[in-house]
Amino acid sequence: MNKSTDLEKKISTLLNLFENKPPALALDFDGVISELKSDPRTAYVDEYCLKTIVKLTKILPDISIISGRSAIDINSKLKLENLTYIGNHGAEHIKNGQLIRKSPEGIEIIIKSALDYIKTQTKNIRGIFHENKTISASIHYRGSKDHKKTKEILSNALSNIPNIDKLDVFWGKQILEIRPHSQFNKGYAINHLIESKNIKNIIFLGDDTTDLDAMIEIRKQRDLGNISGFSVYVTQKNTNPDKELTKYSDCSIENIEEVRKTLDLIYSKYKSSA
Repeated sequence: MNKSTDLEKKISTLLNLFENKPPALALDFDGVISELKSDPRTAYVDEYCLKTIVKLTKILPDISIISGRSAIDINSKLKLENLTYIGNHGAEHIKNGQLIRKSPEGIEIIIKSALDYIKTQTKNIRGIFHENKTISASIHYRGSKDHKKTKEILSNALSNIPNIDKLDVFWGKQILEIRPHSQFNKGYAINHLIESKNIKNIIFLGDDTTDLDAMIEIRKQRDLGNISGFSVYVTQKNTNPDKELTKYSDCSIENIEEVRKTLDLIYSKYKSSA
């Protein structure tokens, strides 16, 4: 069986769980519908994926983009009005042009102070990008020469960050995330989508450790009998799959090429319902 036929078989098998009822679709941005970039500012939505998403908006009950980026940032990347943009791992979202944000009081100052300190500790590292997302921060080091050394420097810096006791730290693919202590993560975002929109069927595509909470939440809701849903782990070529993402996803696909094919399969399955 060739790779294309294998992909079609495993996705079609999962889609059959919905019994011809179009599901909601939730997508991560970076590494799923956008190629990973050393500088996240240069990332853009894959043109083929965007065109298919536009077609899917006409037949699926809901499409959401769930990202660690700010909601304003991902909104500017896609520019589609009939999507829900969930940013900062669930702490903010844009729907119908309105930004709704939930964050602890004073967190903007704490995040800025933490990021300013990290900048002083990494000022001699080339290829590093510090991103202030107002209520969280990301330090991207994919473009640095020595990832291991850079991570070591960042790890050492964390112990001296001002107000570190009020912050949570997460590591992803050459990225360090700093967020306030809160319930906000992609699992929270998925749960909020399910409850607020009365979603019964859902598909989620993610590629990084920050997507794990979403996959766990979908499995939890499915096991409780609240939904039918599945998660797809988008792996990268020449990279060892993450064990936890493999465990909690229902299948894996490789790179953006297979994301395109997966979106096509979803469209082909439900286009007659438009």
